[in-house]
This record gives sequence, structure tokens and C-alpha cells, in this order.
Amino acid sequence: MFCAIIAGQPFHITMPKIVKVNLKGRLREWVSAKDIILELLRLQSVKGGRGKIYEFSGEGVKTLSVPERATITNMGTELGETTSIFPSDNVTKDFLEKQVG
Repeated sequence: MFCAIIAGQPFHITMPKIVKVNLKGRLREWVSAKDIILELLRLQSVKGGRGKIYEFSGEGVKTLSVPERATITNMGTELGETTSIFPSDNVTKDFLEKQVG
């Protein structure tokens, strides 16, 4: 494959499908960020995310801390997904500033 690229031959990569997960409201008492990804697993199974990128959005995102977001993205591998992403916002900025100072 590498030799073909050097020789100027085309190299094709399959584009993963983007799955938008719209989070609404805030987590109820006794519900954790882990429950979000467990619900996705219940709905889609351990192979349901194969070849997909999960993009989390919506008003509920701003209610999640960076460690809660990390829990969701880290467990995304259980879905078989390619990756998952959260938007960068003030919660992310505040978290990163606290890491430096």
C-alpha cells in the first residue's frame, strides 16, 4: 500500500458516517454520564458504532463536565465506533486553564 502511494497511485479511505447525538437538559439525580453511553449501547449494540463518528451536541452538553465528557468518549469504543467528539466550549476552556494554573 505504501509503495503504491509513493508511486502516485490513489489511496482510498472509507468516510465514516457521522451520528449526531443531541443531548437535552441535565442529568437527573442518580444518573451519570456513563448512563448516556450505556443507553447508546443498549440501543445500538456493541457493533452499532462500527464505521461511525459520534458527535455529541445540544443544550445538555454544557451541563457536562470535561471528565463526564471523557467518560462518554472513552466508553465509545464499546460501541465499536471510529471516534466520538464534543464541541469545545467555555467548560472546556475553564478546565484547560485550571490545568495550567
